This record gives sequence, structure tokens and C-alpha cells, in this order.
Amino acid sequence: LLPIRRYAPALKPLTTANAVTVGRLCVFFVPSIVFLSLDWYLTAAVLFSIASALDLVDGWIARWDSPTLLGAWLDSTADKLMTIPTLLIAGGLGLYHAAMWPIIILLVSVDVINLGINTRNLFWSQHDHSSATGQENDVKARKAGKIKMWAIALSLISIMLYAATDNITFAAFAIFALCVALYCAWRSLKGKAKRLFNRA
Repeated sequence: LLPIRRYAPALKPLTTANAVTVGRLCVFFVPSIVFLSLDWYLTAAVLFSIASALDLVDGWIARWDSPTLLGAWLDSTADKLMTIPTLLIAGGLGLYHAAMWPIIILLVSVDVINLGINTRNLFWSQHDHSSATGQENDVKARKAGKIKMWAIALSLISIMLYAATDNITFAAFAIFALCVALYCAWRSLKGKAKRLFNRA
């Protein structure tokens, strides 16, 4: 069993920013998945765009209203909960060319590994002042991670628009953005693993 008292500083109650993070998943992302599965590509693209844009809102609120370790983990986790299933569903529906499946699998694998590292940092690091700072820096999304998230989001929105309009420009941009995401995912995982092993 987890020693809850030890981890209480990280597990603060939901703040306004965290509520926005949860809300963007429930109110916009989940319906976008439903519409995507029903082949309502344009509606899915609009809802997914709103869910992605709210990532900027919860980040701004968190900076204004004192960020928490739980909030950093929740924001990063929400990004992955949005991109992982949507990539798999879009690939399964044939929106991406079959040749893109290796990139999709690599992106999903890297995100799952990153999620495991973030969760480990949230629950198992010591909660003294010095390590808490390093822990929060590892849990929160860094530049490469955020660029990766936005690259995947833009790729997914573009591929949905391609499915809705048959405009080849959207398909080309979706492939390009996915390749950018793969590069950023590798950079993010490499940096996080290096920091983790340096502290071990």
C-alpha cells in the first residue's frame, strides 16, 4: 500500500487549473472520439481542437494560481490520454496510410514510457525541499514534450480535416507533424531518462 501521508504534499485537492484539465477531457475530448468513430470527421476535428486549445488555458491558470505537482502530472497525463487513443483510432480507421503505423506505435510506446516515469516521480520521490523541486521539474511537461503534444494534435486535426474534405494538403501536413512529434518524443524521453538515472 502507498504511504498516503508521505505523498500528501503532491496529492493536493483539485485546483481550478486541474478542473479545467479534467473538464477538457470529459466535455470535449470524449465526444470527439465518439464522433470520430462515427465518421463525423469535421465535428470530431472541431471538438478535438477545442480540447487541445484548453491545454493553454489550464497552463495559464496554473501559472497564475500557483502550480502543484499533481497539476503538472495531471496536465501531462491528460495530453497523453488525448493523443494515444486518438492516434490508434485514426490509424485503425485507415485515416493514416499503413506506412505510418510504425511511427504511431513508436509515439504511443514513448508516451506510455513517459507516463510511467512521470507517475513514478509523482509517487516515489522523496518529498524534501530539494528533491521536490527536481521531481516537479521531471513531472511537468518540458519544451520538447509540449511541442510533441501539439505536433500530434495538429497532425490528428489535419488528418480529420483531410478525411472530411479530401484536401491532400491536410494529409501531407499530418504526416509532417507526426514526424516532428516522433523527433520531439525521442528528445523528451532521452532527457527524462538521463535525469532519472543521474539521480539514481
